[in-house]
Amino acid sequence: MSDPVLRNWRLIAFKDSSRLGIFLGEVTNHPLLNDGWIITSPVRWISDDRNCTRTESRLYKLGDEFPRDQPLPEKPRNILFTRLFENFGKSFGVATLEQLGELMEYANHLCGPLSSAH
Repeated sequence: MSDPVLRNWRLIAFKDSSRLGIFLGEVTNHPLLNDGWIITSPVRWISDDRNCTRTESRLYKLGDEFPRDQPLPEKPRNILFTRLFENFGKSFGVATLEQLGELMEYANHLCGPLSSAH
């Protein structure tokens, strides 16, 4: 079986961390997950040519990066926000309104502002 491929990816760097971050992207050919948007485990290394990456759990081939000047679509944005809030609760205990505001500001910085169109 060949390595999974991650397309339309964005590297999400950890703020104030020595770790590289995580990838958010569309995966195909993953041995455990269905094709679609995922968040990877933390990144261990990225090849200099950005054609592959090693996370804590596996090797991925990297396709095209999601354009940095475009906000993420709704589905990957929701996946990212869900992960951020899950980790927020584990890291800081009971959330205060101020901490939640800072978290949303950081998430909007990563993704672009939420669209007001429905």
